[in-house]
Amino acid sequence: MSVLVSPSGQLDAASLADIQVDQDDTLAVVCALAAYGLQKSSLLDAVFGTSFASSESHLGVSAAVVEGEDSAVLAAPHNHVVVLDVEPYDGPDRSREELRERAAHLSVALADVIFFVVRMNEIHRPDVNGVSALRSSLTEMLMMQDDGIIKQPNKDKRSFIVVVKDYESEVLTRQEIITGFLQSIHELYASLVKPSRCPQRVTELFEFEFRLLPSDKFQAEEFENGLADMRSDFLDPAADNYLFEQSAFTRDVNVSLEDCAKGAWEKLFKEQATDMPNSVELMSTFDCGNVMRKVFEKYQRGARLWRRETDGGVIVENFGSAASKMVEGTVGVYDQDAASHKGSKAFKRKRDELKGLLDADLYGLFVTQIGKLREITYRLFKDKLDGIGDDEARLEKAVNSTLKESQKYFQVNAELLRPKNTSWRFDNDTKELSQQMREDATERLQRARLADYQQNNGRRGRRRRPGLGPGEKSRQPIQVSFHYLDPAPFGWKDSKFEKLSVDDNLEYSSNAPALGVGGGSGTSSGGLSVPIMPSRGSSWYQKNQDFIYSEKK
Repeated sequence: MSVLVSPSGQLDAASLADIQVDQDDTLAVVCALAAYGLQKSSLLDAVFGTSFASSESHLGVSAAVVEGEDSAVLAAPHNHVVVLDVEPYDGPDRSREELRERAAHLSVALADVIFFVVRMNEIHRPDVNGVSALRSSLTEMLMMQDDGIIKQPNKDKRSFIVVVKDYESEVLTRQEIITGFLQSIHELYASLVKPSRCPQRVTELFEFEFRLLPSDKFQAEEFENGLADMRSDFLDPAADNYLFEQSAFTRDVNVSLEDCAKGAWEKLFKEQATDMPNSVELMSTFDCGNVMRKVFEKYQRGARLWRRETDGGVIVENFGSAASKMVEGTVGVYDQDAASHKGSKAFKRKRDELKGLLDADLYGLFVTQIGKLREITYRLFKDKLDGIGDDEARLEKAVNSTLKESQKYFQVNAELLRPKNTSWRFDNDTKELSQQMREDATERLQRARLADYQQNNGRRGRRRRPGLGPGEKSRQPIQVSFHYLDPAPFGWKDSKFEKLSVDDNLEYSSNAPALGVGGGSGTSSGGLSVPIMPSRGSSWYQKNQDFIYSEKK
């Protein structure tokens, strides 16, 4: 392990000079990013076999070279992986903000794979999970790529692997995780100032993958299995999901990684010298920051009632339109109070930051109310479904109508909860609610068919019943089947696989209770029964001997 960027902010590009890659081999740079306190270094050690966690200092950027496994059978090229452990963007030392930012810019610019670690409960909070911190790093990367300082990786795309820690499937589904993160990164990328020749969509720049890791304390075995899968995907060419298959996400070995690091570092220092804010800009930053903080605190006081109501399980009436007006009013107050700095860069930067804070706070209220609306919709559906009697005219039509009405009720009211000019979605809630209601509707119809069957003493229902249309048939019962593990329970033979011969002598009891569907006993007319063949000398045997199977000699 070596130090690429020292804690004092000095580049040691010579640490990359020792990487020797043959012409037939491949090379990939993995840049690991995470918020403070996520134990990113320990996670890298478990996946790549490095020793970042034992380092005395986690400041700056540490680098380690990991060689993938050889695959003589597959004749795959030998891959080298350079892992960059980057200082957390939100470390406790606020005096290091500029040093941390420059180190992150360099690492993202060099990366072929971004290894992004986030907690599950922060997936919808871009200002906390680190997505917002990527804004300036992605901008610098695109500018350097446009200037030719860094090259596009092989296969034209970079890999963006999102590692979600402490995952609980009962709280969020995998699709909700993916949707929430991609929504944040799409909105971030759309707001960037990009060179004209750069991709206009983030999915044209990155190929996203999501790895969900449960708690290492409560689900240790599943956690270790997840680490093992990631380890093989990074280092084992024989793995089914090998990341660098056919040299994907690798760089041109003819281009010196050391030279790329030097060029990118020099570019960052030039921009810093050029863009050093003057005293006026510094004052604007200070004043706009104070205005933004006061305006946001005022918003929080106004939204306190909403938060209290949603925490108590209440849906705020006309939340979408009211939230839109509150955002417009809050941003309007900022524009008015910071109008004296309107021409500065700080004005727009703090304005965007304020909108991001408002969006993140309101989204939490939106998600809570969607969950409550889903619960209310399902309860109303169940009440309507239980109110439909078995003798209801056109029962199936009534059940389907109730299902459609409930789906429409949820869709309409969910739209009212969404503020305008937002891309918030509730597709997963709609899908899961509809599936749950369909299952209940199907069960209700099956229960009605079974009741009809029982009312007609195990026979087909009457052709015409009160409420049925002309020529309509009664609902038919569901099929009932019995399954058993014993190949010959009670000495019975399976007629599907065995033939009953005349030599088989089975006991017969006319008083044996019937095996019934409806729970009746003692009479065969109330349900299904298993006929047992009497002895050969009986009158029944003589009468029905033509129907008894006998083996041909």
